[in-house]
Amino acid sequence: MGNNSDPVTLHKYLYGGANPVINIDPSGNSFLSMAGGGSVRSILGNLARPNLKTIVGGAAANDAIYAAGATLSSKQIGLFALAAMGASGLALFEMAVETEGEDPEDPEILYHGTSSNIASKIVIHGFRSAPVFFAEDFVSARVFGATRAGLNSSSNVTVIEFTIPQAIADAAITYRGLIGSYWGVPFVDIPGGSGNERVIPTDGQMQIFNGALKAGVISQRRLR
Repeated sequence: MGNNSDPVTLHKYLYGGANPVINIDPSGNSFLSMAGGGSVRSILGNLARPNLKTIVGGAAANDAIYAAGATLSSKQIGLFALAAMGASGLALFEMAVETEGEDPEDPEILYHGTSSNIASKIVIHGFRSAPVFFAEDFVSARVFGATRAGLNSSSNVTVIEFTIPQAIADAAITYRGLIGSYWGVPFVDIPGGSGNERVIPTDGQMQIFNGALKAGVISQRRLR
């Protein structure tokens, strides 16, 4: 693809802008500079340029970025792009987090309850539409999972525990309030619960979460 204002990027056979020592080119379409170890701002800035669509593989990922562009910051779009790039994105994401001074070993742990059948689909494909609700504890997730699944008992409810790097949580899960507050309904006090709900409000932010989940940046396990 290349940049018309930078002739070296138009050459078919030059890797990383003719400087493979400090540049990488995970997609083959646009290189990223790792000079001086890079910073999250420079990395995400490169990803958020107008030719972002050339970086991310897959038509669905491209469409999601552009559809979400009106509601996502450049950092959020960059994080989504990193997640969508698979293994290369995972390495860049970890480096971005480290250079920003955040500890990737200090994640958020959130819970989502649903039917066992839907849980199996979520862990493979991610969520289908926003808003997406999480609980801060297993007990609340199990109660609301049974309600959401329309079950009379909790025997067929699966609670998914997600371990989410803080940078992804900050970009994607941006609402926190008392249970019921997002929809403006009466508060539900669940004994043993934290009393709070966490929400992914938009489809664009959900794409960040799903991309990170599929790339292995977010880990999950199913609980009963």
